[in-house]
Amino acid sequence: MRRIAELMIEQFTRMGIESPALEDWVRDGAMFPSTLRDVAHPTGTTRMADDPSQGVVDAQCQVHNVDGLFVGGSSVFPTAGQSNPTQMIVALALRLADLLKDRGSVVTQIGRQAEVAAANTSD
Repeated sequence: MRRIAELMIEQFTRMGIESPALEDWVRDGAMFPSTLRDVAHPTGTTRMADDPSQGVVDAQCQVHNVDGLFVGGSSVFPTAGQSNPTQMIVALALRLADLLKDRGSVVTQIGRQAEVAAANTSD
């Protein structure tokens, strides 16, 4: 965690962005505190719902009414659980990757069919 914080500060500085204030234990290399507060998951910010008036993405993580724009991550979860959502995010990402792979395969097949048709008409 400390190394990530160091790298983040380096990059923010390089980009001219104001760096966040680090907690003392991170900055000073002290022992981890006995409790940590987890507030880093933007759950629900691009909520999944069947109805566009109730959410941003559909069940396939595609933004409603925007073909080809997908969002993956805990932001599509309609509610937050008690603990870190990492396993569910990974499962969602794998499902979305399969969907996009299949979608890409279909697009490639259509493109090949169009190339063949164009070649046949130019003969």
